[in-house]
Amino acid sequence: MKKRFLTKMLSVIVSALTICMLSMPVQVSSAEEHVAKQPDYTKKGSVTVDIREADGKTVAGGSLTVIPVADAAYDGGNNLFVYREEFAECGLDLQRIDAEENGAPGLAEELAAWVGEKGLTGTEREIDKDGKVVFEELPLGLYLFIQKTPAEGYESVHPFLVTLPLWDGEKLVYDVEAGPKVGTATGLTYIEPPVKKVFKAKRGTLPKDETFNFRMVPEKKEDPMPAPEGSVSDKETGAITVSHEAGTFSFGKIWFSTEDIGKTYIYTISELSGKNSKITYDKTVYKLKVEVAKNAETGKIECKTSVTGNSGKKASGIVFTNVYDNPPTPSTPGKPGKPSLPKTGQLWWPVPIFALAGVLFFAFGRVRSRSNK
Repeated sequence: MKKRFLTKMLSVIVSALTICMLSMPVQVSSAEEHVAKQPDYTKKGSVTVDIREADGKTVAGGSLTVIPVADAAYDGGNNLFVYREEFAECGLDLQRIDAEENGAPGLAEELAAWVGEKGLTGTEREIDKDGKVVFEELPLGLYLFIQKTPAEGYESVHPFLVTLPLWDGEKLVYDVEAGPKVGTATGLTYIEPPVKKVFKAKRGTLPKDETFNFRMVPEKKEDPMPAPEGSVSDKETGAITVSHEAGTFSFGKIWFSTEDIGKTYIYTISELSGKNSKITYDKTVYKLKVEVAKNAETGKIECKTSVTGNSGKKASGIVFTNVYDNPPTPSTPGKPGKPSLPKTGQLWWPVPIFALAGVLFFAFGRVRSRSNK
């Protein structure tokens, strides 16, 4: 899909929790000005993102991901954005980046939703101690920025778009700077309930490196959920499945914002049965209840959690116990078992000889006994 961007570029202005993308319309008044606005398609650009709070305070930590959405191209006298293959079927109109400031943020959100739906990845980089992250050597085009991992205690920046190069009203800029703002620490909190897996043996020796699968299902698929590395997501239910060995672990952090105040979330946590027939898997289904409220004294949001088990009674924690039972076979040397029948090929010929000898000895003893009387 090709979309004209009319020789004008997009600048990025990000407010406290909203991204505003301001387009800069330019009237072509001369041939020289038109030439000045023609991108050099042989060049590459960069984007430097400076992340701060609304009051300008630097926010260090976390990471930012850039995903190329469309390539810049020149065709038939027009400067074009050509969707990359991953976005070719998204059905979104790139002309919207030429609309007023309320158009582009919506486009960024919709593109981000497409990324999540298709499981697309990009280039992720850590944000340094000065709250900055730089993406270099970027071919000209349209780029989507999303934040999967925010700084500790902060909300993620909203998805935003940047074009390379950027027309600043006088010239094309190939090294673009963007300044998204984040919410403060009072507007975000998280829970990380631990899960304990107990694996014990009834008989036999526990197998090494045995892994178990656990599943967390939200009451509604749009409810806040953790996103641990290596987990498998279910797009239909929003559930995730993780694998772990015996011991204590966590599904990961579940983040809640000021928008969640006054809401209650319920999650179902269970263990999936495995294929090892010698293991009895725990069938307990736990329900984790999370109530989000605002602390009247501090103004911060906080979470009250409770856990119930199969009976609906309160549980002290989420614990799954598996039992391994591998009884010894009767033929195992050195271990108790039932007597085994003679095996095929075992020698039986001495038995009648020994029986006859016994009879003869008994008879001889009787005769000897009578002769002595």
